[in-house]
Amino acid sequence: MSQITKVINEQKARELLNIVLPAAVSRALKTLLETKHLYQRVDVQVEKEAADAISRYALLHQTMTMELFGRWVAFGREPIKKEEANTVYFLLPTVRTYCSECGREQPFNPVGNMLTAPDFDSGFGLPTQERLKKYFSPGVVRVDVYVLTYECQGCKGIPQVFLVRREGTKLTLSGRTPIEHVEVPRVIPQTGKEFYSGALVAYQSGQHLAGLFMLRTCIEQVARNAVEGSETIVNGDELLKRYMEGLPEAAKGHFPSMRATYGTISTAIHAANPELAPFEDIRKDIDSHFEGVDVHKRAAARTRPQAGQAQAT
Repeated sequence: MSQITKVINEQKARELLNIVLPAAVSRALKTLLETKHLYQRVDVQVEKEAADAISRYALLHQTMTMELFGRWVAFGREPIKKEEANTVYFLLPTVRTYCSECGREQPFNPVGNMLTAPDFDSGFGLPTQERLKKYFSPGVVRVDVYVLTYECQGCKGIPQVFLVRREGTKLTLSGRTPIEHVEVPRVIPQTGKEFYSGALVAYQSGQHLAGLFMLRTCIEQVARNAVEGSETIVNGDELLKRYMEGLPEAAKGHFPSMRATYGTISTAIHAANPELAPFEDIRKDIDSHFEGVDVHKRAAARTRPQAGQAQAT
């Protein structure tokens, strides 16, 4: 029998409340740190079945509301005294994220307890009814800023730090160090990988125009590395024209033109309008182009006669 089906009186409902609220906050934080990018957010939600069971009792329903919009205190490996009323004490979750030392995704444990910025809730000391009135006033929510430190279970190296902003029941990933790791497709040439990665981070952080600029830089750098005498070419369109001319004729029609893609991005940048060059469409064109170039190079390498065979003929 589940904990929820055992709720037959107010005492059982209180016990359930003490379980589901901390679990909801911990679960939301884990989702935020594992799956969200910079400046993205999640909402802390109590499972509906549990919330309905608790809400049968008016006083507990009020308490649940108070705690959801009140103070949240996290604890990790270090014990903490649960002394304050109307406060959610929740466990900092273990999360999976990329470890640069291990070179792969690893589980990370919280180090100590979280650091919290000063209490921004000026109504924290008010009587219950006044606090409820304050919390539900238009535009008024509790704001907290948390600093969370995590250590890789594998290498035990330098910890990663996350900055999380809480507004009411919403958690936002406001910062992290080191910056989020982004996988770059294998086919992207080495000279463009750094800029391609930067473009993804910018786009995922909501900076679409900056992401397009980085993708254009990626294209330019790959073209400059491929075109002989590119240091004397100032005009980007001329550079991409020369780059496309240098590709084998048999291959040109089988993948998107980087000259056309470069032009589309430039139009969007000059107009300061990222909608003129949808990031995901541009990214797919770039990926397809370099996949096609890679396939052609590997096919040409397979059909090219070996040095010994050439001499024998």
